[in-house]
Amino acid sequence: MDPKIVSRGFPLGLGVFCLSFLLLTYVLPAPALPSPEIEQGWQQLLSEAFLRHAQFGRDILFTYGPWGFLTEPLGNPRLYGWLLAARGFIALACSFALSRLATALPSKALAFVVLTAVLLLGSPAGLVLLLFVLIYVRPEPAPAWLLLLLLCACSLAAHTKLSLAFLFFSLLLYLVVDEVFRLRRLPWLAMWSAATYLGWYEIAGQHMRFLLDYLSSSLAVLSGYGGAMGLPPTRVFPTVVLLLSLAGLGLWISDAIARGSVRRTSATVWLGLYFLVGMKQAFGRADAVHLWWGCFNLVLPGLMLVANELAPAVTARRAAFYVVLVAGFSLLAFVYAAWHGNTVGQDRATDTAKNLLRAAEDWVHRGSLNAGYQARMDDIRQLCSLPLLSGTIDTFDNRLACGFVYGERFRWRPTALPRDTYTGNFSRRNAEYLLSSQAAANMLLGIRTTDNHYAPLEDSLSWLALLRVYQPQAAAGDGILFTRTTQRDLSMEPLLQRTVSFGESVEIPETKEPI
Repeated sequence: MDPKIVSRGFPLGLGVFCLSFLLLTYVLPAPALPSPEIEQGWQQLLSEAFLRHAQFGRDILFTYGPWGFLTEPLGNPRLYGWLLAARGFIALACSFALSRLATALPSKALAFVVLTAVLLLGSPAGLVLLLFVLIYVRPEPAPAWLLLLLLCACSLAAHTKLSLAFLFFSLLLYLVVDEVFRLRRLPWLAMWSAATYLGWYEIAGQHMRFLLDYLSSSLAVLSGYGGAMGLPPTRVFPTVVLLLSLAGLGLWISDAIARGSVRRTSATVWLGLYFLVGMKQAFGRADAVHLWWGCFNLVLPGLMLVANELAPAVTARRAAFYVVLVAGFSLLAFVYAAWHGNTVGQDRATDTAKNLLRAAEDWVHRGSLNAGYQARMDDIRQLCSLPLLSGTIDTFDNRLACGFVYGERFRWRPTALPRDTYTGNFSRRNAEYLLSSQAAANMLLGIRTTDNHYAPLEDSLSWLALLRVYQPQAAAGDGILFTRTTQRDLSMEPLLQRTVSFGESVEIPETKEPI
């Protein structure tokens, strides 16, 4: 054991500080109220999918898993009990892990600087994977109960977002290799991880017979993303983040080699994947939400924790310099992002406070959460100009909230948001669903698209299926209500073939058939 590293147990004050912060900002706030906005439909979809035990990989294809509602809880207040239990479990694991890691720093003041920065920026479901690795590779052995607790939280996090599932399975592979080839023992930690992963899958109401569908569809969703990375308003920000990540990995591996620690050296591969996933989320789509999720929720808190673990290898003064450097950059990055219009952090803080107050009101006046939810759904019904109808309904639109006002009668396609059918396979699955007997009796067709796309460019194969089995019935606000009819043949013939330039007008020949 390195003589500079001494295990001091779990500082009670730091542990209480972490848990109290996470309870107020992560665990106790109630699910947010839905709205008819395009960008929030997927959050309500995750909540309803969990409550209805929809099978991921069959009934729903998305970038989140059956516990995905833990990331952005929104919708039916029946979700609140599950939210308290699952988020509370993750918060408990994070608090124990953070309080143990804080013992590496030479002073409690410095430990509070690290913990404050990590708790303010980090996503507990994403950080719990990193926390396990940092504790697992420490020179002093961690208590078995702590490792098992963290792995339980890691396996739960793997069912929230598919990028975290990628990190979880990478961690699983790392544990198998490390336990079998380095420790020469039965890989009991890896086996525990796999067992708890299946346990959370079952608790979410998923059936084992659909597990392979879930895993294969997750791989298809992840592989559907492009390899290119977008950029925020300037190249300076992503360049600095990349250099800091490379510097952190370089310092980590040089410290591991200096100590002669095979375990810490081999962990560098997983740490590299962790930072890669964070940067991919931050810059894969140049928008404020993804910049926040990748850079602020994963990369910068991760760098802070790596700096925390490097601190014992240097003097107290240099340790303080490393920690303050990363904390200072995190603060500057936050200001920079806000300057360029990224107010996600401020908005989330405001929403968290509102939802915490809503939860407190429900504790005093039981039923207020459900009453507020029902009132909001009535408002959405009015905003969507929805008619009273019998039978099931689907929404061929990005406004899923307009469908959820019908409650259990809402039936969605496997890829419910047209904008998310970014591969032919997803559009084909939707088209097959529409042609089957499972499809809804009514279809609300809207033309609100993402980024001003032409509507038929989103889920194009489903448009053809819709024309075969549905017919227009009535206007519904800015949409059209279709009803199911006898399936009819649909043939396509080219009307015109020309070479045109950008900005050139093209006159379409007249026809009585749909174009």
